Amino acid sequence: FHRDGLIHDLHAAAGIPGRTSTARAVSESGLVVGSADWIADFVDWETVTIWRDGVAANLGTPGGGEGWAFGVNDHGEAVGGGVDAQGNNVAWIWRGAGLENLNGLIPPGSGWYLLSAWDIGNDGVIAAEGSFNNSFQGVRLVPDGAGSYRIYGTGCAGSGGFTPRLFCSGWAEPGGAIALAVVN
Repeated sequence: FHRDGLIHDLHAAAGIPGRTSTARAVSESGLVVGSADWIADFVDWETVTIWRDGVAANLGTPGGGEGWAFGVNDHGEAVGGGVDAQGNNVAWIWRGAGLENLNGLIPPGSGWYLLSAWDIGNDGVIAAEGSFNNSFQGVRLVPDGAGSYRIYGTGCAGSGGFTPRLFCSGWAEPGGAIALAVVN
């Protein structure tokens, strides 16, 4: 992957052994996410894949099934969906160390089950799809600063005013990058 105006085959350059790969999103910093067949078993079973400067990394699957990345931000956080080994849909986030099921990061008893995450902003806000009251609805997941998310979905009452918020994203470790965003 180069920024020279040419098409570059990410699949071949990365040496992916299977027949399929899909690039679905690119960040401003040049990270590309999607999926690829890393097994070459002619079943085309895909796992979450991230390309950094044309080099691919297999991030695995959510729960041992099949997975796809749909969004990535400039901090390298990726989100997507998949199917676990039992056939259940799974929305996940990758923050540098394994795929985390987003359903484990929302308040228990909320009534929501997250099916897929479609995009993540640099402030950590996630656009996702979930099931609530037996209907599929779009939701907005807002990080709470403790590694979890608050859900803002259909029907949430607002005050009509602005609420200042501070968001942090990234890894607070030596050599890691963090970003702060102040909104409203």
